[in-house]
Amino acid sequence: ADRLSGLLRMGNRDAFRELRPDLPPWKPPFDVAMDHASGALAVYSDGNVIVLEPDAEGLYHLTAEGSAVAEDDQPALIAVAGERVLLAKESGEIALLDRATLDEQERHQLAGDQPPKRVIASPDGRFFAVLAHDGRLWLYDRERGTDVSASLPRQGDILAVAFDDESNLLIADRTTRVRAFPP
Repeated sequence: ADRLSGLLRMGNRDAFRELRPDLPPWKPPFDVAMDHASGALAVYSDGNVIVLEPDAEGLYHLTAEGSAVAEDDQPALIAVAGERVLLAKESGEIALLDRATLDEQERHQLAGDQPPKRVIASPDGRFFAVLAHDGRLWLYDRERGTDVSASLPRQGDILAVAFDDESNLLIADRTTRVRAFPP
């Protein structure tokens, strides 16, 4: 242990500094996501949703807190982009929340009430994607305020989803290929 502490002293003293404010420990069910543009964090923990915003030094501060949409404490996945936070619950319910107040703005439901497997936002903040356990992808265009899932091929066979740095949607399906869809 002494050798390790000596190595840490020779390096950057801020290597292991706490960046979040003094908050109660996060408890399961738990998920966290980062807004690519601002570095803000959205956290779902034990039925509560919080938003943490970084300051100029990179320290995070609590800017929003709520539990109105997550009062049943069921597992959920979270994503954040721009002025919206997306919460996808195990029941297949999707809530779009205002990032500043966490007030619910819209509510959607995954087809077949399937639980979400993966939730992501595009780097440019325009799209939210929710991949369900049945291989269907729900894709929401924030700019237009519409569900654009019907335009995606291979619904029911999608295994993985991601966005590249240019916000192209990448979809892997059961035919062992990856397709890119420009925004």
